[in-house]
Amino acid sequence: MDGQRNAAKLEPRAVSEQAGLGDPSRAGRSRKWPVRALRHAWAAAAFLHLAACAPDGGVDPSATATDSAAVPPRHTRELIFAGQRGAEPLVSVLAFSTTDDAGNRSREVRGWLGHGAQWDTFLNEQWTTGAHGSPWAVVPHGPLRIAAGDAAEVEALWFRRGGKSLALQLGPNLGQWSRGPASHVQLARGTLRVGGETSAGAVLELVYLRRPGADPPGVSEQLLLVGGDSLVLLLGSAAPADRPGTEAPAFALLRTADSTREWSGVQLTHRGGRPVLEARREIPAGWDLMVPAAGIRGRIEAHEFTAETGQVERTGRRGVEAHYTVSGWVEIEGERVDVVGMARHVVR
Repeated sequence: MDGQRNAAKLEPRAVSEQAGLGDPSRAGRSRKWPVRALRHAWAAAAFLHLAACAPDGGVDPSATATDSAAVPPRHTRELIFAGQRGAEPLVSVLAFSTTDDAGNRSREVRGWLGHGAQWDTFLNEQWTTGAHGSPWAVVPHGPLRIAAGDAAEVEALWFRRGGKSLALQLGPNLGQWSRGPASHVQLARGTLRVGGETSAGAVLELVYLRRPGADPPGVSEQLLLVGGDSLVLLLGSAAPADRPGTEAPAFALLRTADSTREWSGVQLTHRGGRPVLEARREIPAGWDLMVPAAGIRGRIEAHEFTAETGQVERTGRRGVEAHYTVSGWVEIEGERVDVVGMARHVVR
């Protein structure tokens, strides 16, 4: 990537690290990102960790952050790109996290790049600032630069270090859902430029709050698939830990060149498993999907995954957060379309 050329193209305004960018709590006021009403109350939870929502439908970060008896909550914002390079899926994950404690804000940003069956960690930075402004705000640091547009929404991010470069540009909005100040999902078209080659795809933004020691156990998944000239399919499911089996109620959004459709009652079923030995758990090796109301079905196979594990639980197991590169097919009204993309599986 030509750093100077992209800097000139992607920086419509100056950005300071203190100011930060893109507070999701202000998204409803943004001209660019109109908030869509949920058709079903549980749909937001299907796209987020169960930890992101309290029983009353939202978590007030300021209320939990000021409780000195509790472990400080962790505010996390992920930007996930799914597209294709050559014949293989191309996935980029950027995860921004903050934790406030004693007037200080610990910040972390991590980045992973998946192509086919290969995953690489290209970014892992930690630093401390004062606890000023919104804990959700994204700030530039080190090799990561950020461009903002209207209402200080993130429009582009780019990374350059040594001979490695990556640029993520967000395009038109495809949908947005909010449920309280700590539950936010956004879907947009976008492009990812890696090593001088640009790939088109979709970008999923997830905003959620983790409360160590207080979050209920459960499983949540998101699949972001792209195919053909313009097809984007987003599926999400969430289930409590005491729900037996590998099938949970799911929600789906299908975007094509001429329409956007949404469904509940989607069936998302695990196919096989892969062990994560350090967590003493098995995670899915693939998925079967079905949308009975629309006659849509599909099969998705995992290429490879990168996983992080949590603290040891009383059972001796650990929670897992895994991101996959995936490919497969989706059949819509009798027409089969090859798809590639990303799957995210979280269990705690």
